[in-house]
Amino acid sequence: MSIKFSPNAPVDTVNKMGSWAEKLKHELSAPDQNQTLSVSDGYEVHYLSLKEIVAGRLVDNPDCSRWRHMVSVGDQLVAEVELDESQSPIALHMGPGKDGLSTTVSLASSLDGDYEASVLSVAPLKFIALWLKGDNDDLIIPYAPNATSLKNGVAVPVRDVLDVLKPLAQDVINSTTNDTGG
Repeated sequence: MSIKFSPNAPVDTVNKMGSWAEKLKHELSAPDQNQTLSVSDGYEVHYLSLKEIVAGRLVDNPDCSRWRHMVSVGDQLVAEVELDESQSPIALHMGPGKDGLSTTVSLASSLDGDYEASVLSVAPLKFIALWLKGDNDDLIIPYAPNATSLKNGVAVPVRDVLDVLKPLAQDVINSTTNDTGG
């Protein structure tokens, strides 16, 4: 399989990271201060709307999209850096998502076909996944810290992901619109 990320990704992220880069190098390469900080090719993260999911649209109309890069110090993956609209760093993600994405991209390389990859995130549902957009079909591969019943590391058609996420999204919408504050 061939996985490619968008060719329009920002390229000057390490320089824009400024003090974040120095802090990461200092904190994470303790004995060897000479380790190099590097970033992967950029990839898009699409933040999905609960209302769109309830309407049956998982990948058609994201709320917003942001660029991210994996950040490594030496050969250790340490974080993801997220960029704003001007492609300046706005967040550093150091949790299990970075490891989940790396593992999932490796697993996806065993699938047949050619795909363009990006990430889907639905924070209120604690759902994160690799979206593989193909010429004939799209596949979604959830990864940790996904907290839905969809199994991490398993490629699933979009319609099957919607079958799981729609009722969860509706429950969240109902619970927030019916909240009386008590």
